[in-house]
Amino acid sequence: MTQREQYLKMLKASQEMLDNTKNEMEIVKKNNPKKDIADSKHISDIQDQIDMQFKNEGIEPINKRGRKQQVKVIQQQPQSKQVPGANNPPDKYTVDNPYYKFENGTQPETPLNDGVVRRQLPESEQKIIDELQKQAEIRPNRNYEPFKPPITKRKYDIIPLPSNGQCYPHKIGKLPIYYLTAREEDLITSFNLYKGGLLVDAILKSTMADPNIDPDTLIQADIDAIILFLRATAYGPEFPIVARNPKNNEEFETTISLSQIKYKDFNNKGDENGWFDYTTGDGDLIKWTMPNRADDRMFEKMVSDIEKNIQSFKLSEMVDNLRLLGKVGFEEITQSDLIFFDNTCNKLEVIKNRLSMGNPGTFYSDVLTTKMAMVTMSINGEMDRQYVKEYIYNMRAGEARKYRTHIDNNVPALDYTVEITIPEGQEGAGETFKTQLTIDDTIFLNISN
Repeated sequence: MTQREQYLKMLKASQEMLDNTKNEMEIVKKNNPKKDIADSKHISDIQDQIDMQFKNEGIEPINKRGRKQQVKVIQQQPQSKQVPGANNPPDKYTVDNPYYKFENGTQPETPLNDGVVRRQLPESEQKIIDELQKQAEIRPNRNYEPFKPPITKRKYDIIPLPSNGQCYPHKIGKLPIYYLTAREEDLITSFNLYKGGLLVDAILKSTMADPNIDPDTLIQADIDAIILFLRATAYGPEFPIVARNPKNNEEFETTISLSQIKYKDFNNKGDENGWFDYTTGDGDLIKWTMPNRADDRMFEKMVSDIEKNIQSFKLSEMVDNLRLLGKVGFEEITQSDLIFFDNTCNKLEVIKNRLSMGNPGTFYSDVLTTKMAMVTMSINGEMDRQYVKEYIYNMRAGEARKYRTHIDNNVPALDYTVEITIPEGQEGAGETFKTQLTIDDTIFLNISN
């Protein structure tokens, strides 16, 4: 389980415990209908903390997804921002701060006689506070201990990242990466990993020497740099390819050196969250981030689902056209043909009904905008995900295009331009030309003999 998965699991567990506490308070309220619940603000504060942590992970808070609020929040005087019940109590004991303890660690023996129902801090609530503190400690991309060389015979090297670490809160611009071993060779030859597109993830998790770094939090350019390093140090920089001769458009086999691939200059500085600024023509300040491995996977699934919907729609159109063909009345179409059309359409109809359908006109129109909303973290300081999404979806077309272009032009990247020499026996032999190299997860299988 990755750090992020562990973090989200703990967040959900905290939300469940808080819901149980709210149910207990609701029972107290029903038994005392004429009295206010003093801890309502306290519970609300804890809920706000959980909601904020969900928002920071790009997830809509659970309590805002259709669940009714179960606790009435009563009007109270402003109080300290510190959480009652934690190790930093408010400044004084008041109606709003019933959990304040005196310097000697005791509470007032006689509660205030103000008609408000109070209860001792239950174990479930204290658990929530403890869990939130644990989450702050394990939260990915926040607090990192300095890398300590592992006690192992396995060798590693320090790899500079194209992002210079500016896309992350930790600002770590170099990572220790283990060299590939026989263990990774087993992964490379496991074709099941290729089918699921999981090879790169398996390789990254196996070669990341710093336990503080979750591969899912890395951006694509940094991942590409690590993969190229691993390929070149394990099997050499020689990389066989099939190129196309610009003189006659004929293909030929040749070998290039992966050392030709360089990092593109990246001098932007991310803020404390690893976010970057963009100011719209109207003066709105947008904070945006670069999609990481987990984000890319989610986007790829979205595109895959859209493609499936399109193919489903095409199948539906094909069935309708086949049925229409039989009704037009072509002389060349016999009764036997019509029976064949009808049987075929019936079978295709069964398949069609099992597939999701949609309007293809809206399939791709949402993709770019959805991705743009995914990487947008705040608008003028407002981080509410629904607000951000609506803002992006309602941007004027020209402004949206400028924003997308700004992002595309300001991301770390590798320059895959390589120079190729036309071999003997080909037209233009000895001459050179430049082309763009394409790399995928078969990079570890494509090895020179």
